[in-house]
Amino acid sequence: MESALNSDSTLTVFLGRGGLSHGIRQTLEDFTATGLVRDLAWVDADSFRSSSSEVTYLRLSEEGSPEITREPFNALVARSRITRLHLGVINVVGFGGGEIRSAELMALTDAIDSILTGRSIQRTNLIISAVGAPLETDLPVLKGFTNLFLAPEDSPGPESATVPFHFDHLDNRFTLHCVAGIASLFGLWEGSTHAPVARLDPASGVSFRLVRAYYRRIDGQDVQARLKARIFDTELNPLPRLNRPGQEVSAQYTENPRAFAETAAEDLLSEFNQRIEGKPTHALAQQTRRTTSGRALGEFLRIWGKRMVTTPARFFRDLRGEARTFVDDTVQVGLYGEDSRIRVGGGGDAEPDPADDSGTRQARRENLQVEATRELGPLWSSYANTALTMLDASPRFITENAGQSSYPRVMQEHPERPVWVARSAADVIPGPDANFGHDLPVEVKSTIGGGDIAPYDIAGIAAYERSLASQRHGRQRGVGRVIGDFKQWQEENSGSFACHVGRGLVERRGQLHQRKEQLTGQIADLEDRQARAAGTGALAGVLRWLGWVFMGSVMIFALIWGFGHLRPTLLDAPRAGWVDTLNAAPTDIKVWMFSIWVGLWLLFWILQVAVETRDEMRFLNRRRDIVNKLDAARANLEVTRKALVRIDVGYRQFLSTSRMIGALINEPFGYIRHPRVESTIPVNTMPESVVFAEADPASGEVERLANTFRREIYREGWLGDYVMGGLAEAARNFEERTNGKFAVNDVFSTSGEGTGGQLARLAGAVTATGFRTRDRSKDVWRRVTADLRQDTERDDTGILSPQQVYRDGRRETAPSRLPLDEAVALGSFNGEIATERGRVDGILEVDPRYCTHDRNINTFDAIGVSEVLVQIGQPAHEGDVAFRRPDHQPLDPGLVGAMPDSEDFQVREPRVMTMPQPKHHLPGTGEF
Repeated sequence: MESALNSDSTLTVFLGRGGLSHGIRQTLEDFTATGLVRDLAWVDADSFRSSSSEVTYLRLSEEGSPEITREPFNALVARSRITRLHLGVINVVGFGGGEIRSAELMALTDAIDSILTGRSIQRTNLIISAVGAPLETDLPVLKGFTNLFLAPEDSPGPESATVPFHFDHLDNRFTLHCVAGIASLFGLWEGSTHAPVARLDPASGVSFRLVRAYYRRIDGQDVQARLKARIFDTELNPLPRLNRPGQEVSAQYTENPRAFAETAAEDLLSEFNQRIEGKPTHALAQQTRRTTSGRALGEFLRIWGKRMVTTPARFFRDLRGEARTFVDDTVQVGLYGEDSRIRVGGGGDAEPDPADDSGTRQARRENLQVEATRELGPLWSSYANTALTMLDASPRFITENAGQSSYPRVMQEHPERPVWVARSAADVIPGPDANFGHDLPVEVKSTIGGGDIAPYDIAGIAAYERSLASQRHGRQRGVGRVIGDFKQWQEENSGSFACHVGRGLVERRGQLHQRKEQLTGQIADLEDRQARAAGTGALAGVLRWLGWVFMGSVMIFALIWGFGHLRPTLLDAPRAGWVDTLNAAPTDIKVWMFSIWVGLWLLFWILQVAVETRDEMRFLNRRRDIVNKLDAARANLEVTRKALVRIDVGYRQFLSTSRMIGALINEPFGYIRHPRVESTIPVNTMPESVVFAEADPASGEVERLANTFRREIYREGWLGDYVMGGLAEAARNFEERTNGKFAVNDVFSTSGEGTGGQLARLAGAVTATGFRTRDRSKDVWRRVTADLRQDTERDDTGILSPQQVYRDGRRETAPSRLPLDEAVALGSFNGEIATERGRVDGILEVDPRYCTHDRNINTFDAIGVSEVLVQIGQPAHEGDVAFRRPDHQPLDPGLVGAMPDSEDFQVREPRVMTMPQPKHHLPGTGEF
């Protein structure tokens, strides 16, 4: 309680005594308990002896809860740290024991002076009485005080006729009248900032002034709640006002939401298709080269001649290679074996270890994922911008050309045509509340799984369908109902922009897998064709075989013939007959025989080289085309593999982006709260000068006023501020919890769902219950309430009419009254209050110089009105007010004769004359 007291405040202290004052205090306690009045101290004049005497302190805490305590006066003043004190003396005249004279104020004033040295003290003496009340002594007018006489009358307003309170016909309404007057004059009503009587100067001499007050409180909290709910209602997308100078133009709802969302998704994915799938490589065939027969024959002879000359060198090179390979293979098998990690030959280059190759592939895949995460950032930034544009009709950067903002093609095909927007945020990206599975029974979740499945998570939906299908014939009860609910949920939530984007990503993943299989088969076919094309034809092989046959036969015959000549020497054996026959043959025959033999060998060799030359020319002129196709297929396979990695990374980014943006666009203002302090409207009959009413306008009036504010709030591009503001707020909250840093502008280039990246963490922060239940409409509502206060002060909205009041416990429509601010100096006091002299002196006329009208502000009620009108009369004196004086009877002559004439006499018992006092029905504690 101590913290609630202001460091610079005014304490209002009342001093009273008697039965009526006691009833006034009890009613003030009742009013405090119901939140109608606040911050006052009540001192009982009969029990106050010193500054340590206990007083009653009534106040409202910052939360609006009442607090009524009893504590020493000096402790209260010290704890309050007040700078000013307003002392109000309640002088009740005619009710027996209710008057307080100057001498009886000494104890309190001494205590105040000792505690509040040097502080400002305002003193007011409020005289309370009724018409025809008895007055046996002087009127208790206090010097140095502002003396006021609360007029014993009641009326709905200054312009109306007044009804006086007669002393002989008082009821509980008179106590309520006194309490209402005290609360109005001393600024006790909740929301009041000052006391109207504090502006008056103390009266000179023994004069006083009549005073009356009117208080009207119209509670608009229910209207405010209805108005706030309508202003911030975005379940149906508000049609944004377009920025067209000099024109009042709004966007229009699309006629076909599903086609609208599907076209926007296709355009977005087509725009970024190369970023998703990569750039393909196309095979390039060489242009046809024209030549003549002579040039072709010349090229053939040139290549043939070169091959003829280089045949020996090629022969020995191939022979060395074959020999080295043979030796390496022999050593490998003989020493190390085929399964050894050491390989003989190959120039010392070892084959990569399979384990090392697996680690390299994993590291390469991780690098590809990081690269893909960064490359796909512009796609998801454009995806979020497209979603916002589809709702608030503001051109944004949604294409690969980052320097140009535009509409999606489906929103406006021509500048002169209307701009189309989605009907609801759920048609763009459904929010978290649209997810399936969070309310499934525990036993069903334990069997078939479950958990928040977003409508746009096409892969998650397919997996859940498979899970449901596997349990279709199980014994788990309720699975059939879940399957039916799931199908219905799919049908109702399958047409959003996010669903079409998710479906497009899943379809592209399937197409990429098919492309990968096709390219793998194509590469195998091209490699086989290359192997066949690189070798020589069968004819060259036959000619090579025949050449080896003739050459080998010549060499063998020559060796055998030579051995026949050496046989007699080496073996001491006779020479073979065929050798002698051949030796005896003529030389020309032997020459022709060997020439034919060698000529056939040369012929087959020449033909072999010619055929090989032909095959080489064919290979050289077709190999380039074959290699280009193979290289293109291999490059496209690598691009496809990278695209599959990008699709996997991008799908996770898509889920987190949709989760985050969907939550913000479906609840751009968060959870709209309607803070309200229940205003206690007294159901018993109050004085006519006090009005406690509730505004109860027609729905059309609330709608009209709400639309006025909606036109100003929902302009082109309105959604961007609240989405980016929500992201920034969520990032700040996350930074405070983790002591980390968040770059909201770069968050779309980070990893998404299931990775722990910044995008995934920010999406989790945005969809957390603590963030979603925050009211982010405070700044906008603050501007709205400021405008509402101005409107209600001008009374030009009609939002406070009609009004409902209570009379005798019944709720009824309040009659129309003249606004108090238009009746500040109107009317006069009731004539029965004044004597004839008073009426002549003009004490019934109001003094415009001191009449005040104040409009108070309620923290929780921007629409409602709380106003006080205080009217002060002209200076008056005791003889100007009609009181019932005691009768003065003439002296009885017999009394003198009966008087004793000596000291020896007996005093007769005096006759006691009693005057019956009226019984006042005070409200007491618990009245309301």
